[in-house]
Amino acid sequence: MARYVNAREAVDMRAKVEKQIAKKQKEEKEERLRELALHARTDRAGIRPADKSDDQSAERDQIRQERQKDRQRAAALQRAGGNKRNHPKEHDISEQIALGVQTACSTGVQHDQRLFNISLGDDEAYNIYDQPWNFSTTVASQIYKLTITTKDNFDDTEALINASKRFEQEHGFKGADRAAPREGPVQFQLDEDPFGLSDFLKDVQHGSAGSSAPSANGSSGSSSKRSHADDGEERISETRRKK
Repeated sequence: MARYVNAREAVDMRAKVEKQIAKKQKEEKEERLRELALHARTDRAGIRPADKSDDQSAERDQIRQERQKDRQRAAALQRAGGNKRNHPKEHDISEQIALGVQTACSTGVQHDQRLFNISLGDDEAYNIYDQPWNFSTTVASQIYKLTITTKDNFDDTEALINASKRFEQEHGFKGADRAAPREGPVQFQLDEDPFGLSDFLKDVQHGSAGSSAPSANGSSGSSSKRSHADDGEERISETRRKK
């Protein structure tokens, strides 16, 4: 039991020591921050006592400022074009002759010589295909002309197909005789009057001629007209049923 008590006291003592160490570190950090803040305030106010390091830093700052001013002045002169050291001084003509400087001679209007070999860029002149394709070669004749060997091969194939019975019908239809091979296209016979209209018109014409007879035969004429009309209608209905 005493061992457990001693162990617990040792743990508590260790915890207290760790708390004290952490507290001391925190106080030291706060003290260092306060000193830094104090130095910053004194530097800003200018009441900090000067020493050798401060004199050297001030001298370096002064040199840095002077160099910055020189760079700004050079940049301003370069932007304004006043930097005459990079531009040669213009001399008089007599001085140029004495120095042997070549004078630039102008011969009037200068033209680009490369444009003289180019035709007019007119959009209306559509001459893209002005020359035939492969004019000096035999490619066209080889492509579009059938050779003799190819023709012979096709002839042999066609003769083989005609000689074989592969594409003929083996069994015919029941009740139908084997038809002879045709020598030409199928020909159809045109029926001149499929509905019998010509006969109907003839009957009507005969009926109208019979109506011009005397009135004594009027009843017989009218009955013949009706019979002819009925016959014509029957013919038309029969032809329609056949179709």
